[in-house]
Amino acid sequence: MANCESKDDKHDKKETCCCKDSMKKALELLTCSTINPYVNFNNFAFIGKHYLVGTQLTATLLDGDNIVSPAATFSGFESCSCSSVRLTPTTDINYPVITDTATLGLTANHASLCDVESIAFTYSTATITQAEFEANLTALLDDSHDKCFIKCEECCCNEGVFNSIYNSFSSNINSLTAGWLAIQSAKVLGRVGNVLVLSNNVSSHTIYFVCLDSVEFLNY
Repeated sequence: MANCESKDDKHDKKETCCCKDSMKKALELLTCSTINPYVNFNNFAFIGKHYLVGTQLTATLLDGDNIVSPAATFSGFESCSCSSVRLTPTTDINYPVITDTATLGLTANHASLCDVESIAFTYSTATITQAEFEANLTALLDDSHDKCFIKCEECCCNEGVFNSIYNSFSSNINSLTAGWLAIQSAKVLGRVGNVLVLSNNVSSHTIYFVCLDSVEFLNY
């Protein structure tokens, strides 16, 4: 289960491009008492390498990203699997194209974390402010870099991408593309292993978990 303690005793930092374990750990943080009551578990979007669940692409960056409001329900973890999570059965499975008829017509009740490049979900601000929620989530993430630390990897780009996005010389307000997802003016909260955690800085109360290895183009 999730480690809900302070940053000092956090996840193992394995040098690998694989995002599956980090994405599962990021989702497990949503069980923590400082986060769980405010997460809208019925408003999730899973952006895979080939399809999207709970959302569709838009032609413009509405509310800070290029996806319609997340609408899938994240219903929990598999007790005997490290590679998938449970969804309430949904037919909201879509091609990564901008059209009114993008839905495949299939039903899914699980999402494979091996193929998911990013996850978006919303949270309620009825009893907590955006700043308070961001602070609560940030407190659960891995330690961030205090200064520019250059480490050139032979293949995996995760460390280099994170160093570029999140360092003391950055404004910490970024636009980026990651697979099919495009985000404009997002605030970087930190990371969980190989997953970048961002907060929508435009209007919608949306959090993004993004595989660092899927990040392609940046503005920071």
